[in-house]
Amino acid sequence: MKEKKSSVFSLFQIALHHSFFPVIIYVLMNILNGVLASAMIIVTSRFINGVINSVSNSTQKNLILIDIILIILIYTYRRLVPVVGSLCVTKISTDLKSRFRIKLIKKQAKLKYDVIENTDTSDLISRIFNNIDNNLLGVVAGTADFCCVLFQVLGIIAILICHIWWLGVLMIICIIPFIYISCKGGIAIYQSDQEVTYLTRRMYYLSEILSNRDAAAERILFRYTDFINGIFEKTHIERTNKNLKVITKWSLQEKMGSILIYSYTIILIFALLTPVKSGDMSIGLYISIIGGMLSLVNIFTNVIKMLLNNFAGYQEFSKDYQKFTELPESEYDYTNEQKEKISFESLELRNVSFVYPGTEKYVLKNINFVFEKGKQYSLVGKNGCGKTTLVKLLTGLYDVTQGEILINGQNLKEFKKERIANLFSIIYQDAARYPLSLKENITLGKGDDIERVLKRAHLEEDVNRLPEGTESVLGKLYDNGVDLSCGQWQKIAIARALYRNEQFYILDEPNASLSPKAESSLYTEFSNIIKDKTSIMISHRLGSTKYADQILLIDEGEIAEVGTHEELMEKNGIYSEMFTKQRKWYEDEE
Repeated sequence: MKEKKSSVFSLFQIALHHSFFPVIIYVLMNILNGVLASAMIIVTSRFINGVINSVSNSTQKNLILIDIILIILIYTYRRLVPVVGSLCVTKISTDLKSRFRIKLIKKQAKLKYDVIENTDTSDLISRIFNNIDNNLLGVVAGTADFCCVLFQVLGIIAILICHIWWLGVLMIICIIPFIYISCKGGIAIYQSDQEVTYLTRRMYYLSEILSNRDAAAERILFRYTDFINGIFEKTHIERTNKNLKVITKWSLQEKMGSILIYSYTIILIFALLTPVKSGDMSIGLYISIIGGMLSLVNIFTNVIKMLLNNFAGYQEFSKDYQKFTELPESEYDYTNEQKEKISFESLELRNVSFVYPGTEKYVLKNINFVFEKGKQYSLVGKNGCGKTTLVKLLTGLYDVTQGEILINGQNLKEFKKERIANLFSIIYQDAARYPLSLKENITLGKGDDIERVLKRAHLEEDVNRLPEGTESVLGKLYDNGVDLSCGQWQKIAIARALYRNEQFYILDEPNASLSPKAESSLYTEFSNIIKDKTSIMISHRLGSTKYADQILLIDEGEIAEVGTHEELMEKNGIYSEMFTKQRKWYEDEE
């Protein structure tokens, strides 16, 4: 999905490529509409002149009839354009959503993980996905409207030049400043919208809190609606004030441009009286030109102003789109499932340090450790010490800042991303909750034999209580959706990881939503399930660490302590202190 340059034309090309015939038909219809608007001036002037002359000349009646038929045909066509145009726009919109948006989604799926986590990139992606459909349709509709007005203006200028050439030139001179101001205003307004994207995102989030079903219980019990409403209103006012200053400034300048065009129209009305008096211009043509010009003034002060503002915005949006297409992609194609596996023996961190992009503080410093095949490890430490970051480095989501990670003695960077991904089964604390059936939540479209993992993840009883068993749709998105508890969703995430059945399991606090008793049962079962596999269990509940062959305690980005549960308790260090504070949770099990 590579685009050569950013411009409104490049956006038009996208729409043309994905919906060729509807776009062509829509634009050509509007071009003809503009040509007919100019033709209407000629036909109307002939009709008026014919009516005046028919009083003294009966031969004019046949010509009048022809003009009436032409006027009716032109009027009928111009009334049909919006109807057919609406059908074209609907077809274009459907084509873009079914064809082009899929390409955008695939592009986003290929982005590097650190790019996705970047706030500026997140804002950029938000602007693209929220506005792409409307902007592409706007470019097509705007192009069609612009062509219509252009041919209408050219027609009037041509008529004026034929009678009083300097009026045509003066019209061009008056139009240029108006076009310039409108374009500059559109750019300024779009840039203002860019600056408040973070406020817009916050408003959407607050609105979601106030309307989302997931938050309904706490919203009622804690009665925080007024509080959130207050934050929403404050954010809205801040966003509006920033935009209002820009809009007000450029609106005033556009009004000055409109006054210039109105002044030109007044000059035109009086200037054309001279050729009318001298007989160089008929009364019918005079009336038709004035009528057409008054219509054109209305178009310029409303339609053209809006079009030029929008086009300036589209130009800025095209720059955003260009930035989006140039975002670095991961070597791993997330949209394709690869079967190539690594025969895992060891994973070594050698002098590994890491700094998040755009920051200077080291999250991890000089980490050295070897994870060996078939062993179970526990990764512990205070919140924010770097445990989850270490997992992201191990799985290739981030590249190390210093040092290297070796798989079987070979640098991780030398492996294809697909092979690295197929080495791990990961369970996150905030695992995704898909509004799909229970079976689809586990398999994610890859097979359908889930019986082997339901029992291991302690899901059998939960499945038996569901109305349609494993085919039951989960979540609140659909009317027939079944809502689950946090613990049940966590067990589904565990089943999803077990279903992958990879060589290396990483459990990033999967027990957070379970009770200590359930946690103990889960880890006991897990130890049996993955006894021949390698695993890292990250947990703030240290009771689970007794199942580990080795425990790594991370403190302030460094490995502070390493050993078994018994060895670390004997050291009487940080681990011993942490476990002692939690001992009462596990006394019954010891």
